[in-house]
Amino acid sequence: MIKDIIVANETVTPNQKELQILRENFPSCFHTDGSFDMVRFSEFLKDKVDISQEGYELKFLGKNYAKMIASLDTETVIVPDDIHNNQPENAKSKNVYISGDKEKGIPADHINEYSAANIANAFVDWRIEKLQTRFRYSRSNQPVMETALTYKDGSPKEVMKQGKVGTMFVEDTPSDKYLYNHIAFDSPLEKENIMHSEIDEIVVYGKIPKSSIAIPTIVGETYSPDFMYVVERKDGTKELNIVVETKLVEKKSTLRGTEEAKIKCAEAFFRQLTIDGYTVSFHTQLSNKKIKQIIEEVIEEQ
Repeated sequence: MIKDIIVANETVTPNQKELQILRENFPSCFHTDGSFDMVRFSEFLKDKVDISQEGYELKFLGKNYAKMIASLDTETVIVPDDIHNNQPENAKSKNVYISGDKEKGIPADHINEYSAANIANAFVDWRIEKLQTRFRYSRSNQPVMETALTYKDGSPKEVMKQGKVGTMFVEDTPSDKYLYNHIAFDSPLEKENIMHSEIDEIVVYGKIPKSSIAIPTIVGETYSPDFMYVVERKDGTKELNIVVETKLVEKKSTLRGTEEAKIKCAEAFFRQLTIDGYTVSFHTQLSNKKIKQIIEEVIEEQ
């Protein structure tokens, strides 16, 4: 059996298992030449999940190798070394060998949801530490899709679900500069930004609908900033050039490791956008900083 697995693994390519699953479940999305029809696939999913348009992908050293490893079947079996373990000097060893089988799995008294979560968290911490400076973003060849704000042809939508913007709601009239006619938010800081953004330099602003900007990150999750602003430069030109992420903490040092890593990924993502000709200024707003301060800082930089 192991020999057969080793032989099969010699021809494995990255994403082979994922492609196999797609072929089994969506055969009509593959052309006769083997190419995948992304548009047809999107049609299958559009009434089941929200499809976000990601124009950039996250790349890091070893990514293709990692994809290939994920497609390989296990060809190594670990067994206890009884001779070594039975020696007196090894009697108090804290090493643990856990065994299970395909039908029953690993015994519940050896590992549970808490220990599994600890293992997963330890892996995320390791990945953040090792990949912090070893990734980059590059443009991907995704087809143009409908978004929360626009139709596929780029024309704006007139109606959007409130839940796309925020889970809380207040009966009040927003600023004339606000993109929407109702006030929905997810935190007190977001509410303050919406209610108190009568700043001369702001032309228009709004909350970014959930997952409309889905930035892939090294923690294995996508990241979506909170606000977008069009501001008027000193020379009178207007540009969408400020994206803001709000955090209800006073110091960056109090952010969780995963949150800080996501922010660093967002900073790298928007730097790449600027290099590619789309000037965007990304800022993290902590609870002790007013949005007016961020706007003024950006204006001064220009």
